[in-house]
Amino acid sequence: MNSARARNVLDRAIASDPSYTPPVCLLAEQLEQEQSYDEAVALLKRHVEINPSSRVHQMLGDCLVRLQKDDEAFVHYSIALRIDPQNQRALEGMNNIGRSPSSNKLDSSYYMSVGGETSTYASQAPTGSDHEADPDSDTDQWPTNNRELMSFD
Repeated sequence: MNSARARNVLDRAIASDPSYTPPVCLLAEQLEQEQSYDEAVALLKRHVEINPSSRVHQMLGDCLVRLQKDDEAFVHYSIALRIDPQNQRALEGMNNIGRSPSSNKLDSSYYMSVGGETSTYASQAPTGSDHEADPDSDTDQWPTNNRELMSFD
């Protein structure tokens, strides 16, 4: 189905039942693929007033990040996680707010991944050295017996 025809079908589905989330999400995904982020944000904001869900808030956060509206995106990711703490995409989005501009350029595989197994975000692994968090890096000598430990001299 071509893009214009698909949009027409989705618009009619939304008009017939504005509270039904699946066509709203499909249309928002199509608008994102067309890089019509402002239009996707408007659609999702209207829908979130009618039928708030974790997925809609997460998608709204994604669009807002692309528009470099990180504060608004953070709010919607937070709401998505309050509704569904297992929403991995919302968690990843929240953790990547304010990162490099490349984190805002998600490809279409982002929504096509199965069960959230694929992510286009960078690793969250710490890069610095933290001696408090690494017990093997402890350089202090520990007492070898209880008398040394109990000595208050």
